Amino acid sequence: MADVLSISVRNRKEIVFEGPIYSVTSYNELGEFDVLSEHANMITLLKDKLLIDKGRPSEKEITFGNALMNITRNEVSVYMDI
Repeated sequence: MADVLSISVRNRKEIVFEGPIYSVTSYNELGEFDVLSEHANMITLLKDKLLIDKGRPSEKEITFGNALMNITRNEVSVYMDI
């Protein structure tokens, strides 16, 4: 499925969420941004929270103090509270 991303959200102890998603919304020092399939590779520091599949029945919110997000070839890795 070309419009699906794979995400892994971890803290220091465990995997908090993992699986296929359609989108992820988060916040960095420049404000809110969205990640969809085919997003450019990037690394950014996050603030506050992630919204997974925003506006869909499968929407999930994960909150944290800070996190690091790495996007590479439709795979999103988030490391919380580092």
